[in-house]
Amino acid sequence: MRPASGLAEFFSALRYRDFRLFWIGLVAQVTGQQMAIVTLGWLAFHLTGSPLALGFINLVSAAPRIVVNLAGGVLADRFDPRALIIGAQTASVAALTALALLTLTGRAETWNLAVAALLLGVAQSFDEPSRASLFPRLLPDKSLIPLAAPLTSVAWSGTRIVAPSVAGFVIAASGAGLSFFLAASGGAAMIAMMRLVRPREAARSRGTMLGDLKAGAAYVWAHPVFRPLVLLAMAGSAFGQGYMLTLPVFQAEVLRVDSRGLGLMYSTLGVGAVAGLYVYSRHLRRRGAGRVLLGAAGSFAAGILAFALTPWFAGALALLFFVGAAGAAQITTGQVILQTLVDDGLRGRVMALYGVHWALLPVGGAMMNGAAEWVGAPLAVAGFAAALLAAVAATALRGTSLRRARLESG
Repeated sequence: MRPASGLAEFFSALRYRDFRLFWIGLVAQVTGQQMAIVTLGWLAFHLTGSPLALGFINLVSAAPRIVVNLAGGVLADRFDPRALIIGAQTASVAALTALALLTLTGRAETWNLAVAALLLGVAQSFDEPSRASLFPRLLPDKSLIPLAAPLTSVAWSGTRIVAPSVAGFVIAASGAGLSFFLAASGGAAMIAMMRLVRPREAARSRGTMLGDLKAGAAYVWAHPVFRPLVLLAMAGSAFGQGYMLTLPVFQAEVLRVDSRGLGLMYSTLGVGAVAGLYVYSRHLRRRGAGRVLLGAAGSFAAGILAFALTPWFAGALALLFFVGAAGAAQITTGQVILQTLVDDGLRGRVMALYGVHWALLPVGGAMMNGAAEWVGAPLAVAGFAAALLAAVAATALRGTSLRRARLESG
C-alpha cells in the first residue's frame, strides 16, 4: 500500500485505535489544563490586584517540575504508566473541583490558589513522563513515532489557540467557578480514555528509586546525541521560551496595542506552532533529524531576536508566527529523536529529564522581565535571544553526533 501524503499522512497515526483514544483524551486534558492556567491567573489578579501574585502562582506551579519530574520518570519505568496518569489526573480533577466550589461560594483566597497550583504542578510532574512513556507503546512499532509525536504536540499548540479564549468567555459569562469545573472535566475525559487503551508490554526497572534516577541521568549524560539535545532544550526554555511572559510588556510599551492585540499575539504563536509541525513532518524525511533540530533551534532564536527589535505590530505578528513554527519544530524533533533512539527500559526517565526544560520557562521569563526593568524589554529579550543563538551555534559546531543524528527505521 502506498503511503499517505499531505494532511492524510500527518494524521495517519490516528488510524490506530489505542493511540487515537489516547490522543482524544490528551486534547481534552490539555484544553482543561490551558483553561485552568488562564483561570488561576485571572482569579489571582482579581483577588489581589497584584502582578506579583500572578507571577508567584506561576512559579509555584512550575517549581515541582524541576525535581518531582525526575521521580515521575523513575516511576514511569517501574509501574504501569496508565495507573500513574489516572492517579495524576484524579488529583488534578480534585484540586480543580475544590477550587470551583470555593470560587462559587465566594470563599476562594490567594493561599487556596497557591496550594492548588502546587498540587497541579506535582500532578503534571507524574503525568508528563508517564504519557511520554506510554504513547509509543500504543503504536505497532517505532517507525510510527515521527508521525505520532507531532500529533501530541498539536494537542498543545491547537488548544493554545482556542482554550484561553474559551476560558475568558466562560469567566466573563458565568465566573471562574464554571471555568474550573470545565477544566476538571478535561482531566476526567483523560481518565476515561486511559481505562480503554491496551498498550504493549515493556520491560520494567527493578532497581532502587535512587539507583534508577542515577542510571537515567548517567545514560543521558553519556549519550552523544541525548546530552546536547537535552541541554539545548533547557537553554531554549531558559533563554528563549521565557519571552512569552514578556508579551504583555511589548503589547503595552513597545507595540502599543490593546488587550485584543495581546490575545492576537498569543493566538498567532499557536497558529504558527501548528503550521510548524506540519512543515516539520515534511522536512524530516528529506533531511536528517539532527539537522532539522538544529535548524529549527537557530531559526527560533533568530526569530525572537528579530521580534524583540521590531516596533511594528504587523511585523511582530509575522515574526511570532515564525517563532511559533520554529519552536514547535525544535521541541517535537527533539521528542522524536529521544523516543525513537531510547531504550524502552529507560524511556520514562529520559523523557522526564527532557521535560524539565518546561519548568525553566517561567524562570527564564522572570529573568527577562527583571532585565527589562533595567534596559527595557526589547534589549532584554534580544540579549537573551543572542545568547541562545550562540548556544545553538556552539552545539552545531561541537555536537557532531547530534548534527548527524538520523532515526532508526524501527
